Formats: sequence, C-alpha cells, structure tokens
Amino acid sequence: MQEELALFREYEALRRSLTRHERYCESLRSRIAELERSGKLSLPKYFGEFSPPQRTPEGELLSWQTLHEGVFLLETSAGRQLALHEAVAERYLTAVAAAAGEFLGDYCFFKESMVVALFELSEAFPDIRQLLSLPSLYAVLRRLYPAYVDFHNDIYPQALIPLAEGEEGPFLNL
Repeated sequence: MQEELALFREYEALRRSLTRHERYCESLRSRIAELERSGKLSLPKYFGEFSPPQRTPEGELLSWQTLHEGVFLLETSAGRQLALHEAVAERYLTAVAAAAGEFLGDYCFFKESMVVALFELSEAFPDIRQLLSLPSLYAVLRRLYPAYVDFHNDIYPQALIPLAEGEEGPFLNL
C-alpha cells in the first residue's frame, strides 16, 4: 500500500510539473515568434526577410517588387496591389489606414487605398518616400479620401497634407 501511494504521488507530481512546464514552454515559443517577427523588420540579416504573400484577396499573383522589408508592390491579374506584412501594418499604420486595407493571412492588402498606406509608410521609411511624387499623392488623397485628409490634418497639424497643391497623376515612381 505504501509503495502504491508513493507511485501515485510521484506520478501526479510529475504530471502537474509537466503541465506547468508545457505552459511555460508555450509562452517561450510565443515570445520567440514575436521576436522573430519584429526582428525581420529591424534585423533582417539575422532573422531573415519577410516572404511576399503567396495569395491575394483578388486575382492571381503575377510578380512582385519589394519596396521595403515587409512591403511589397504586387502585380496581379486583378491589377496592382500593395501588400504589407501585418507586423509592418501594426507598427506603422494608423488604425484608420489599416482599416482601408483587407487582411488575408499575414498580410494587409491595399488596392485603390494603397495611396493612404504609402503616405503613412513614407513618414517612417525614407526609401519609400523617394519612390513617391508627393504633390500627386496629395492630390489623389484629397480626391479619393477627403475624410482621411481631414483626420490626418486634425491629428498631425505639424505635418499637414496640403489642401490645394499639385495635380493628380502617377504618385508612385517605379
């Protein structure tokens, strides 16, 4: 009887210990995944680069171009789209801009609304800003997204979107 009780106690103690360790290991795995995702943005040489999306919400992927780590310009059978890895969208877009996109898998996709996403990304990434014709971009923003322009100018008065500057034209110089 004493031997059976000792066996039972050891078994139950090990089971509880294993359960605690499994929860701890799952917590560690989750944190490692978060660090890897963030690391791809800031240290891609160590953590690796983001892969372009394999599927899009609309059309078949024909080709893609990397604009910045986690930011891809896609050519699809349904036209041009901008794809941002969710880590980029979460860190660099306002909730208003992110809502203009469509999330699918790990990416947020923008078609016509790519102008909003590119505008916000241009504030964080000089390499994206260099690809843009800002006067044309502002004109497209004013015409297609006047509520966004009002929102942006109310929230960021130090970086106003001009209300009457430039003519509409191609805003992405590629």
